This record gives sequence, structure tokens and C-alpha cells, in this order.
Amino acid sequence: MKSGVWIILAPLLTLLCAFLPMSAGNAPLQIKVTREATVSDQQNQVRVVVAATDQDGHAIKNLTAEQFGLSVDGVSANVSNVEPTTSNDQPLAVVLAMDVSGSMAKARAFDAARDAALAFVGRLGPGDRVSLISFGDSAKRLTGFTGDRAEIRQVFGTLKAADQKTLLYEGIFKAAEQVAQAGTGKVVVIVLTDGKDEGSNITLEDATRKAQANAVPVYTLGFGPQSDAKTLRRISELTGGEYRYAPTASELPGLYKAIWEQLKDAYAVEGDTQVLHPGSHKISVMLNYRDQQLVDTTGVTIPRPPLPRWVVVTASVVVFFALLLACVGWAVTRQTRSKKLVGVTPAQSPIWIDVVEGSQRSRRLRMLGKSLRIGRATDCDLRSDDPSMGAHHAEIVMEGSAVSLTDGGSEFPTLLNGNRLRPIQSVRLRDGDRITTGSTVFVFCDQRQRSSQTTRDTAAVAMKR
Repeated sequence: MKSGVWIILAPLLTLLCAFLPMSAGNAPLQIKVTREATVSDQQNQVRVVVAATDQDGHAIKNLTAEQFGLSVDGVSANVSNVEPTTSNDQPLAVVLAMDVSGSMAKARAFDAARDAALAFVGRLGPGDRVSLISFGDSAKRLTGFTGDRAEIRQVFGTLKAADQKTLLYEGIFKAAEQVAQAGTGKVVVIVLTDGKDEGSNITLEDATRKAQANAVPVYTLGFGPQSDAKTLRRISELTGGEYRYAPTASELPGLYKAIWEQLKDAYAVEGDTQVLHPGSHKISVMLNYRDQQLVDTTGVTIPRPPLPRWVVVTASVVVFFALLLACVGWAVTRQTRSKKLVGVTPAQSPIWIDVVEGSQRSRRLRMLGKSLRIGRATDCDLRSDDPSMGAHHAEIVMEGSAVSLTDGGSEFPTLLNGNRLRPIQSVRLRDGDRITTGSTVFVFCDQRQRSSQTTRDTAAVAMKR
């Protein structure tokens, strides 16, 4: 009977285990690039720092160069050296983000989490620094990056898990913002929570995008049945970190220790390659371990070398003279077009009006542009205070070689040779035409027409002869 019950329950238990979050104890073997790749000054050698972890999430030690492989842009490179790298290689900056929601206080879980975080801080080297972030009803920066262990313990001692909410996404965003103050290229964010986001004004995409923009991996630690394993794992995958799970708070020290080992017990893999030209290159690192080949990929960008000083100076001089010539050409072209408008220089304009009656009698006004305005307004070229003249009474306009008189549409009439123009009417002018606006009378003069008429008269006389 008992065996029959077991036969029924066994498949159900197997299915249930498949959906339980993975803890560090059944994680897969993996290799992960922990820092950006670098290239030698001669651009013929690459260096990549990687961390390798076993099924328990602990760093794999005592690896040799024969177990590693390296390729650049798909071409195999000779692994010339592999050596362990520690904090002496580059200081580590860590942002610890702690959940201070009320659920963390249950069964003294927050005390255990705080002790585990302090133990992690105690493992760091003298050059490493830590910044603390808390998130609950809001996300707060508690300290900047500091190596003062006493300050960190003091701040942790004042923390209490009593907030009503868990603003997880805001906590991650605040932690990613803090990364910019690290001052070192080796920075990580470690987020600890027992729940899921509850009402952040920042989305999951905003939080992960901020971490990606600052090139910082986010390690997420979840414990207890209420932690959102799916979301925490996604955050770590998108940012290059890792997700780790502990069923109870008592297992948190082991998770922190595994992360510390992964960050500290890494390997610097160096390989000889062909000379790399400026641009982006893909680098793959392979590890052969226990009949498995583990692979991780990263990239490196080689900037283009600065131009020699003489090239910059020469180019600047060429650009200066090109701009100077362009300005001179523009000025000459503009002056030429202005001359074409009236046929000669402005002082010798062949078109003008002579005032023969009115307050401005005997005044001569030459046409220097494309139009000449007449009226009482201050912007008129020929201005008069005559009350029987409109503000913009009339306008003489040049279009091509033709000159026309246009009525301004005022209540006062415009007369051309004694004939009244209709409002807005435009009539072509000829040399000698008399224009009347109010009490002012002037004569339109076009020297070009006179020259043409003289030429025609001369030709007619010659033909008669």
C-alpha cells in the first residue's frame, strides 16, 4: 500500500521540485567575464578577467593555462598566460542595496541579512570601498563609497525593517546611479530582498537600463517563499550579474561568500593575437573543466589614434582660408547683384523722382532698392506730413527692368498723369510720368528709357538719310 502511494506521489514531487527556485547548491557550472577586456599598447595582446564557479556557486580554484582557450573575432589566439587576480589588481567598489520593508523583520530575518552583509564587507581588502542603499517606502543613499568599516557598521546598526512597501526598482535605480561615484572600473551592485516590487515610480526596464548604461552587473539575492525569483533572475541576466536564492535567511552568508569568491578569485587570461586595428572586436573565453566546455563572450573597442599636430594645424588653416574665400565670394556676389538691380552704382542710379510741388519741392530721391514707398508713415522713403496723403499711400516697385506704380489702397487718391488709380491698382511707369499724392506732385525719371529713346531716334534719322 505504501509503495502504491509513493508511486503516485513521486511524479508530483518531481514536478514540484522543477518549479522551485534554484539555490546555489544546484547551479550550473559557468564562466563569466567580470571586467572589460583590455588590449596592449602594441595592440597584439588581449587580457580578459573571468570568474569560474562550480555547481555549489563557489569559485573554481587552481585552474591552469592549458584549460583555457581564447579567440578574437572568431580567430583562435594563443593563451600566453593565466594567473589569479585579486584586489591588488584593481580595487573593488560595491553598492549594497538592502530591503527595509516590514516583512524583513519577521523571524529576525533582517538581523541575519545585516550580519551576512557585514561579514561580506569584512572580507573586502583595504583598498576596496562600499556604499549603502536602502529601499522600502523610498530609496535612500545611506553612505557614499567608503573604506571605513566602523562607519559601515554604525549605519547598519541604525537600520530597521519597518517600511510598508518594497520599492525594489527604485532601489536598483538609486544603486546604479551611485556607481558613477565609484572612481574605479571594477564595480558591482548587490541587491537583497525577500519580496517583490510594490509601487515603484520606476519600471523594471528603467532600472535595468540605468545599470546597463553604467556598465555595472547587478547581483540579486532572494530568500524566502515571497521573493520574486523570476524578476530577480531577469535583472541579473540583463545586467551581467547573477541571481542567487536562499530558502531561509540563515543561508544568506553563504550567498554573500560565493559572490565574494567570484569577484576576488578570478583569473586574468592573456593571449597573443594579430595586430588589432581601431574599431570593435569580439573576444570569447573558453574553459575546459570536468569534460565540459564553458564559454563567455565580451568585446573591446580600440579608439582611433589622434591625428598628428601638423595635420590638425594644416586642416585648420585650410578651413580658415576656405571660409574666408567663401565670405569674400558672397560679398562680391551680393555687390554684383545690387549693381545689376539698378544698372550702375547707387550714387548714379538711373531711376529717380523729382518733387515739383508740395512741401518737399525741388527734392530728388533716387531709387536704390527694389521699391520706393510714399506716405506719412515713418518707414516710407518719401515721407510727408500732408494730411491728404495716406500712411502708405503708394509704392514704386521694380520687377526686372520694368518699374510700376501701385496704389496703397488708402482713402486718398493716387493720380498718374491726372488719371486716378483704383485701390491696389498697379500701372507701369514711363519716363516723364507725373504722379500726384495729396498736395505733392513729382515726376518719374528713368534715364535708361531716355537712352533707349535717343538710340531709336538716332537710328530713325539715319534710316531717313
